[in-house]
Amino acid sequence: MPFITWAFCYSLSSDLNFNEMVLILDTWPVKTMGVFFIWALIHHLIAGLRHLLLDLQIGNDLIMARLSSKTVLLVSFVLTAIVVYWI
Repeated sequence: MPFITWAFCYSLSSDLNFNEMVLILDTWPVKTMGVFFIWALIHHLIAGLRHLLLDLQIGNDLIMARLSSKTVLLVSFVLTAIVVYWI
């Protein structure tokens, strides 16, 4: 978060700094980190919904719990691919 704040302030200071920040943010390591953060956010959201269902005593047996954990991982990868393609 501090980097995002610094980058935003830096890019607003002049046109040259804005273009420099666009070039930095367009590199593959930054894009890869962005994809990782998107996946982490989506995975956290889906896992949170799973835990809410577990708190409601839905899917508490071992077979369903393992299936739901694998489903959370698969759904988070699929949704991440959709979001990254959409962006």
